[in-house]
Amino acid sequence: MFLIWSCDLAIKNSIIISQIYKIRPILVGIFIIAIGTSLPEFAATFQALKLNSVGIVAGNLVGSNIANILLVGGIMLYPISKLVTEENDKSTFLFFLIFSITFFIFIIFNFDLGYLSGFFLFGILCVFIFFF
Repeated sequence: MFLIWSCDLAIKNSIIISQIYKIRPILVGIFIIAIGTSLPEFAATFQALKLNSVGIVAGNLVGSNIANILLVGGIMLYPISKLVTEENDKSTFLFFLIFSITFFIFIIFNFDLGYLSGFFLFGILCVFIFFF
């Protein structure tokens, strides 16, 4: 019950924020909602890293993404015939799809993702925020 109430409150306040600051709702969903739902996962991953449990970190990363794609994506597909997206939202979807596939390839082929690549990926995100 508390989870449903808090989700409802978060969504309603996110809509209000997007209307007040005239931000596209998709960006509010990407940043406010996604960050809010990912913080507990980040905390668990950070704790697993502190305990040097690399398997838990990798499992959490892959498992949470699979769960998000299948659960949230599956729910979203139900009303997709009624979903109308703007042209600039399609470019946002495409950007994040390409970014996610690239990151997935980095993980699958065991590329070394150090601080430099982290700053690079964060820079790409900043460029995206600025131009989109």
